[in-house]
Amino acid sequence: MKPINEFMQQTATQATSYVDRGDRAAARCAVGALRSWAVGEALLGGLTNEAANKEVIWNTAGLALAYLRVKAQALPAERADIEVWLTALARRVTSRYGGVAGQNNVFSWVGLVAAAVAAATDDQVLWQESERIHEAALRTIDAQGILPIELQRGRRALAYHNFALVPLMVTGELRRRAGREVSASGTEALERLVRFTGAMMKDSSLLADLAGSTQDDPGTRNYGVWSYIALVRFPGVKIDMRVGPEPPFDRWLGGNARFFIEDANGSDPGNSSRLLK
Repeated sequence: MKPINEFMQQTATQATSYVDRGDRAAARCAVGALRSWAVGEALLGGLTNEAANKEVIWNTAGLALAYLRVKAQALPAERADIEVWLTALARRVTSRYGGVAGQNNVFSWVGLVAAAVAAATDDQVLWQESERIHEAALRTIDAQGILPIELQRGRRALAYHNFALVPLMVTGELRRRAGREVSASGTEALERLVRFTGAMMKDSSLLADLAGSTQDDPGTRNYGVWSYIALVRFPGVKIDMRVGPEPPFDRWLGGNARFFIEDANGSDPGNSSRLLK
């Protein structure tokens, strides 16, 4: 995975440099790199195990979201090559993992893949697929704000609630940017999940009782992303962690999280350094 991870990190960094600082040279470099992988049909070859197929999910999301950031600097021929490739990757992912069975965090990430590629290519079929998956995933959130299937993770239940929240939050923001609003019931469910997971990050004893195991430390990588967006989307939710001076960065999201909330109300929660208790 090392060359893939390095490519993803480099492309996401260049895409962020363009969005944050208007660095056109970085954008052109990212476009050229993406086109080279597109022409080579990267990640479309035969994969021999489930871990490899799942890596395609996360990396397709990151590739599409990096491209979405730099698309304005791509020439028509470059756009054509990249978008055909991204669409092929998205269709591979959705055909393999877009069914209704399971509906765990992988299902939510597949919904993000469909939304990210749809946003980058204006593919209406993928938009419909992303909406179907997103709304179905949101319906699995129970009245307490729990993802029952992730509760089965035992000591990793909190980590997987955090992991699932990332694609659910980001897909919601991509839909809003495209004028494809999340349903009222879906929005309410997402807020419940945000409230529950945020509370468990402060004190996971309830989740430990429900999952039957003391919870592992989930770290801050995934929490940082979804909580950053939640500070804008759900300002009434109390989140017990300081948002740092820089927006969270993740190669699977094509760069930093500011991109997803920049049009929400013009504010940047990362610069406010708020601590909500």
